[in-house]
Amino acid sequence: MAILNSAYYTAIQSGRTPLGVSWPGCAKTASIGAFAKATNRKLYVLIGSIREPSDFGIPFLQENEIIAQATNDDPQHGIAHFVLAAPKWAADTFSGDKWLICLDELTCCPPAVQAGMLRFIAENWVGDLQMPDDVWKCALANPTELATNGFEIEPAMANRMIHLPWEMDWDTWDDGMDAGGVFQAPKFPIVPDGWEKQKPLIGKMFRLFRKHRPNNFQPSTDMHGKVTMNREELSRAWPSPRSWEIAMDCRAAG
Repeated sequence: MAILNSAYYTAIQSGRTPLGVSWPGCAKTASIGAFAKATNRKLYVLIGSIREPSDFGIPFLQENEIIAQATNDDPQHGIAHFVLAAPKWAADTFSGDKWLICLDELTCCPPAVQAGMLRFIAENWVGDLQMPDDVWKCALANPTELATNGFEIEPAMANRMIHLPWEMDWDTWDDGMDAGGVFQAPKFPIVPDGWEKQKPLIGKMFRLFRKHRPNNFQPSTDMHGKVTMNREELSRAWPSPRSWEIAMDCRAAG
């Protein structure tokens, strides 16, 4: 039997960030909690609707870290400067445990908060702290029209994620309702070690495909080079060289 949302769970294990979208009440967050437990990961659910841009790098005054070059008239002294301090949830990823960070309610995030998330999604940087490479990330959202004070996903963020519809597991729901509300954890695909060895093969396939369909590797433009996709289209999945690199990792892991 096919495993529901298997592409989503596979994308997480590839190190990329999938975005699962469905209407409220489909057990998205609960399923991610079960997935973290099944893969021996600690889970932090980052609720986007209650965050501010500074939550992804708080200016903090630092002194005596940089030493100015001494001269006869000016002895060595510390230079006060600002650094972007990371919040506790980012620092906790150095605890020795493996982590999964879930960006929840993404369509409730205003554009300024989404901008703060960009480098975290792409490079695991939060403020001036780079989190370990083995930190997994995922995102969940309701459709914009169903989100509280909903915002469209900004194009720069949309291009950093894998957009997947979240499938409701009705069989598990039916069994849980028959049991009086006791729901069993869903099944998950587990990506084996060494999956990265497939990346050169997949990358070569994509490179050859680009020779035949170059327009599939960039957003559609008019004769003047202006993007013709509308704002709603750019809030969904749209092609760029980066999106094909993301697809290479996901396909190799699959």
